[in-house]
Amino acid sequence: MSIPQNFLIAGATGRQGGAVVSALLTHSDFKIEPKRAIFEQLRSHILPQTAVFLAQAHGPTELSDAKGFIDAAATHGAAYFVYSPVDRDGRKLSDADPSYCKTFSDKFYIEQHLKNAATQKGIDYTIIRPTWFADNAHWGFPGKLCMTGWKVWMKGEMIQVVTTTDIGRWAVESLVRPDNTGIRNEALSVASEELSFQEIDLILKRRTGKGAPVTFEWFPVLMIWLVKDLNTMFRFIGGGPYGADLTWLKERLQPATVAQWVDTI
Repeated sequence: MSIPQNFLIAGATGRQGGAVVSALLTHSDFKIEPKRAIFEQLRSHILPQTAVFLAQAHGPTELSDAKGFIDAAATHGAAYFVYSPVDRDGRKLSDADPSYCKTFSDKFYIEQHLKNAATQKGIDYTIIRPTWFADNAHWGFPGKLCMTGWKVWMKGEMIQVVTTTDIGRWAVESLVRPDNTGIRNEALSVASEELSFQEIDLILKRRTGKGAPVTFEWFPVLMIWLVKDLNTMFRFIGGGPYGADLTWLKERLQPATVAQWVDTI
């Protein structure tokens, strides 16, 4: 597979999309010249030379927006499609079970739509499923809610954590050379390492002088109880481990540890 001539990164200013752009522009094995994206220029003769990345925040139009985006890319013959949803307890369950958590189940149905579109239209794809974002520790007040929820609601248990640096690197491996790691037309769960809340708190203290950002413990607990999507999400995450194969991932792409990521923020 030759390197695509163009890259369409949906959400390039967000956490995941921004990491993909950074990984494309700083990769040591090839050079990508940045171009300003003009959507009106993405006509049918451009898309077959374009590799596409999509990641979305959960919302009421997430499913319909993604389906329309995938259909447009597939219909016009995009060179490759990478979708970043979320890990749902490993490959076996993520492939088969949408889960009872709507925050995650919408992403399952988007995965299925992408697979069907790929079969019908003949485009290739990779699905990368991130685990818990280390970047939640650097995300303002929403991050404080997430980190306090990890500490209190999930009792600080060990969970697989992924840096957006690694999401970007795996996305680029998929977009540019998926056969090197055997991930063409495959789904994989992506994590950087497994940590407890106490361990990530200590890493942050040693590297920045401040621990993991948290808020009053009663507040996120109350939010989780009152907001259905938050409640089901934390119950689902707390009910079973993430399922990334850390050994397999490390053999193919040396992960960026949380400590290394902290040094870049």
